[in-house]
Amino acid sequence: MAAHVISHYCQQSLPVGDSSHSADARRIATRLVAEAGFDATDIGNVAIVVTELATNILKHAARGEILMRPIARGAALGMEVRAVPDEGANYIHLLEPTGQLHIEVQSVTHPSRVHLDIETDDIEAEVRRLEALGATRVQKVKTWWVMEAPTGQRFCVVRPQGDAFASTANTWE
Repeated sequence: MAAHVISHYCQQSLPVGDSSHSADARRIATRLVAEAGFDATDIGNVAIVVTELATNILKHAARGEILMRPIARGAALGMEVRAVPDEGANYIHLLEPTGQLHIEVQSVTHPSRVHLDIETDDIEAEVRRLEALGATRVQKVKTWWVMEAPTGQRFCVVRPQGDAFASTANTWE
């Protein structure tokens, strides 16, 4: 295990190459959040998420690395984590306190990168609009389309995910 000082944080780097590393990751993560002042429920939730992350690394990538560092409670770890219905362990939903962002984290088998979803109330019309701008269809998945921008960045066109969609959506002519 290695520790690197990044900014004023101590970052823990833990390789994941076999099932015994899941317990190490869980132990380190729970220690970090306990030191940050999280309550027992939140510590338990972090233990579940880190164990699932290590398991998914082993399942989908065979080996990898978990980087852990404490951050302010109001930042990413301050968000409530929920399962996404009907998606099993492939997705988790981070509840952003203001409700302005819809954030889901997905376990993927391709190289990791930032992935954006474009919400729409008319998926086919939005896909056609994006194709006219140079995007291409990659794959239809359930009710949404995976697309690729001319730059190679993949993104999805999905149904509305949040309650504020109607009041905040852009209208394209």
